[in-house]
Amino acid sequence: MGKVLAVPTIEPTPVVKLSLNLSDMTWQQIAGGFSDLFTRYSGTSAAVLDDLGPSMHLAIFDSDPIIALGSGDVFGAFGSSTNGMNAETTLIPIALSMFTRPCSIFIETRNPKRTTQLLRQAATAFATSDNDFDEFRTQIFQVGEKDKWVWMMDIMGMVKLRYGIEIVDDYIVICNIPWATTEKILQVNSSELNAASLLVNPAACIEQLPGLFAAASDANSRVAMSGLGRLMPFMVGKNISITDAMLEHERLYGFFPKTVLGDQLKWEHQHLLSTDYGAPLRQRQPVFDPKKPFGLMNQIDFLRLEMQFEDDGLRSAIRWRLRQPDWQGRLDHHERD
Repeated sequence: MGKVLAVPTIEPTPVVKLSLNLSDMTWQQIAGGFSDLFTRYSGTSAAVLDDLGPSMHLAIFDSDPIIALGSGDVFGAFGSSTNGMNAETTLIPIALSMFTRPCSIFIETRNPKRTTQLLRQAATAFATSDNDFDEFRTQIFQVGEKDKWVWMMDIMGMVKLRYGIEIVDDYIVICNIPWATTEKILQVNSSELNAASLLVNPAACIEQLPGLFAAASDANSRVAMSGLGRLMPFMVGKNISITDAMLEHERLYGFFPKTVLGDQLKWEHQHLLSTDYGAPLRQRQPVFDPKKPFGLMNQIDFLRLEMQFEDDGLRSAIRWRLRQPDWQGRLDHHERD
């Protein structure tokens, strides 16, 4: 069955939290592949890597970034854009989240005291190069008298990246907003299944609601334009209604053309229009109204997916809770190869 996946409950509540239980072999491969780079660019002894594991957790918090990933929303890193990619490539959009959204990585450490000591030593012993022409310079320094550090990377003097590092309970925490983080671990609970856990909290989405609405509108616009394109040949030069055109489309192709729920189509001056999304040559989108809920996720308080490898396949369990109190849906799905 493998080791138990210990999942920390984090405050403030992240919008997305991905938890993984990595095997000893995986951690050994990480340590072997990154030890030299880790020492060179952080100044920290590679012995830190020996203490890490078995679990690591990525928490992405509420924000509306300028640069959007994947499908254009906070769930893009886990969306369809990763289909067909291998494991290493799939991690790219997740890693890019460290540049575009406030997020933290919690990595379990088996020896918090030794990890803290090694970081202290790195802050006192490691110094950036004096060569002003270095294309890539790094530095790690302590914040005040706390066991908290900032890892700074200077790329050609034009781009500076700063990541906060600290020890919180049994975790080394790496965050991309060093001086504004207030994350706390309230408790640590064992996941029912031990390989991976994905927790989505739509109720935590506040600042990024306009961005989520824009991403949903982009998808709806593509649906609306596709429907207009399919219906247009049935309307041009014919004196029939939009409903009749849809029925004729269904008769010939076996399905209705896609339309957006609540949207209305109009036939004006030999042009087919969408009330909300316009025409192919003159598109538009609805105005965001914070008082008007949208999307299926608006009705969900949280959704949790857990997975575990077993002798004959992968077992998974999905749980969700609607925002109305005292109601919980549950679906257990078992797969066998």
